[in-house]
Amino acid sequence: MGEKINPSSKVVLKDCIIEPSIKDVKAEEKFQFFRHGYFCVDKYSTGVPLIFNRIVPLKDSWKAKNG
Repeated sequence: MGEKINPSSKVVLKDCIIEPSIKDVKAEEKFQFFRHGYFCVDKYSTGVPLIFNRIVPLKDSWKAKNG
């Protein structure tokens, strides 16, 4: 089954700066990260590091139409 998963689908960001209130998030809470999309806290995330799953990307269609 692992061969069906896109190896580029996992992105790990380190040394990110986020609001201090994020440390109190609960599983499956949703957030918008500026210019990146909407994310949901992974239900298996247990604290540090927090795991967020992107649920909706932000599409930059302005450049394609006006660039």
